[in-house]
Amino acid sequence: MIKVLIADDEIIVRAGIKSLINWEENGFRVVGLAVDGKEAMEMIHGEKPDIVLTDVMMPKMSGIDLIKAAKAEYPFIKFVVLSCHNDFEYVRRAMKYGAEDYVLKLSMDSDELLELLLALSKKIKEERKLKSAEFCLVDQDGLSERSKRIAYFVSLINGERRSLDVNDSKAVKLFYISAHKVLAFIKIDNFNNINEDRGKAESTLINVMEQQLKGKGLLEVFKYKENSFIVLLSFENEEYNRIDETVNNICRKLQVFINKYVNVTISIGISNVFKDYYDLDTAFKQADQACKYRFYNGAGTVCKYREGIFSDESVQVFLAKEQKELIDYLDTCDTNSINPFINNIIYELAKIRPPVEKCVQLFMEIYYCMGSVLKNYGDSIKSENGTGTPNYIQISKVEFITDAREILLQYGEYCANQIENARNAVYRKEIMAATDYIKKNYSSNISLKSVAQHVFVSDSYLSRIFKENLNMSFVEYLTGIRIEKAIEFIKTTNLPNYAIAEKIGYENINYFGRVFKKTTGLTPTQYRSKYNSFDTGKNSE
Repeated sequence: MIKVLIADDEIIVRAGIKSLINWEENGFRVVGLAVDGKEAMEMIHGEKPDIVLTDVMMPKMSGIDLIKAAKAEYPFIKFVVLSCHNDFEYVRRAMKYGAEDYVLKLSMDSDELLELLLALSKKIKEERKLKSAEFCLVDQDGLSERSKRIAYFVSLINGERRSLDVNDSKAVKLFYISAHKVLAFIKIDNFNNINEDRGKAESTLINVMEQQLKGKGLLEVFKYKENSFIVLLSFENEEYNRIDETVNNICRKLQVFINKYVNVTISIGISNVFKDYYDLDTAFKQADQACKYRFYNGAGTVCKYREGIFSDESVQVFLAKEQKELIDYLDTCDTNSINPFINNIIYELAKIRPPVEKCVQLFMEIYYCMGSVLKNYGDSIKSENGTGTPNYIQISKVEFITDAREILLQYGEYCANQIENARNAVYRKEIMAATDYIKKNYSSNISLKSVAQHVFVSDSYLSRIFKENLNMSFVEYLTGIRIEKAIEFIKTTNLPNYAIAEKIGYENINYFGRVFKKTTGLTPTQYRSKYNSFDTGKNSE
């Protein structure tokens, strides 16, 4: 069973989510219902759940702070954010600290929640399977000498041993102790696209590498994890300053041979030269980082590790301004602007070349930004691109920046098309005219009657179709637009509350404060303080 914890300060929400689906029938067990972030953290310590559904705004400890604290101790936990405000800024912060997905509490249904949970369950099980398949140093009775040696190498690579003595070297038949060595880390490109038996492909690859590298300094070759292979090369008689060139030539020839006989391309990361076996963990980290450079260079990369291989320059290509631009493009179904927008971000990343993990995080933020707009237009629209696999899973496993670009372009087009269909199919012409008028004139003293006159219908008819089409009253819609603009002013300006009230159409500052708190749960001043504490990473208590 996958263990699930629900954290929300509203009892009706906790009860509603718990009764929304048949948990055990679908392989889940609810292990706790927490009333705030602090209690949720205590339950996490006790139950160690696999999935946590958490509200963002909670007393004692916010959902953002809960994610940060829990992820530091239990990185395996998958968090899903529950939000009652369609505010991407909260989702962005949650994603920054490790949230997997989010749902809007007001529009959540059983199918949407179950689909999300099943996707996370699959991801958790895959991670467990991978972890159980990893090499570990166990009781080695009955193992072959080579198996013992490989297990010993893995223990050094994983940092489980920090020294090497004579008894160890004899036990696992280590050799070429004093020779210069290089570790190569190899991955099959586009591994997830292999249709045949992947295990068979991996075994074939190891056999071919063994044959091709004989007599070329091969010390050992073995599978480390799924689609992760390690080659240890030893150079006892090679001149030190020629080792890098020799290794590069070996790797290039190996690529050609494997492509010809196994029909796959491989990328290879190469460590710096080392001598001592207890430096294997450092060599592995270097080769792993070098292999990740294929993200930018594409399939068939051979890369030698160097300091500063990835840029530590701050990545500022999707800030509040860019988020607003993308949201506006989607709201207006402007596909002619969406594609250049995404292409420009990809271009800037390829130029800066930050660590791959930062790029993936940014891609997830863009995906969730588009998804948050999409969800405004109907619960029946699913945030997928038609492949059957949720986009966030595709993005989290992306191998190359070009693949990420295609996923985001396709998803952007998908979102724009779905939004356009929703606008044409669901919103009546009068509603479209009315909502467009409200968005342009929210700062004026508008009313149901004045808007009805503008779209040439009666006020009673406009009131009725607002309820039928938007499931809210005219006043609720106008209030939502005004509070959304107020939040935007709080985030992007230093205007005092009375000035913000005037800009969004409220003459009475006290009335503005009451409406704001009723909508968001906070006063404007509290919201500004809470927003700033999130931005600086301070505890929000």
